[in-house]
Amino acid sequence: MLTAQPVGGPAASCAAITPETLAGSDVAFAARVTGVEGGTVTLETTERFAGDVADTVEVVQGDAGDVVDGAPLELQPGTTYLLTADGGTIGSCSGSGADSPELRALFEAAFG
Repeated sequence: MLTAQPVGGPAASCAAITPETLAGSDVAFAARVTGVEGGTVTLETTERFAGDVADTVEVVQGDAGDVVDGAPLELQPGTTYLLTADGGTIGSCSGSGADSPELRALFEAAFG
């Protein structure tokens, strides 16, 4: 199971995301949230960019009340995310977020 935690702690400030930053991730993938139960989010992998990613991934849910830059992601049912992880941790500062044209362009440049 991956954990969605801030990289560097809650006081960390996020640097600009670049294709080079993304390319250095252990794993990178696109996934749709298929369920949230308790503190666990189930993701269905829809695309693999880097690393070995299972068809189904479970992630510890982030805290919706945490608005600190670099805080864990709060994953929403039905939403597709572009995710990177290092050492089993999805970091919000490392280039993970809801699938958007801007983030997808960075992923394509990194893993194209």
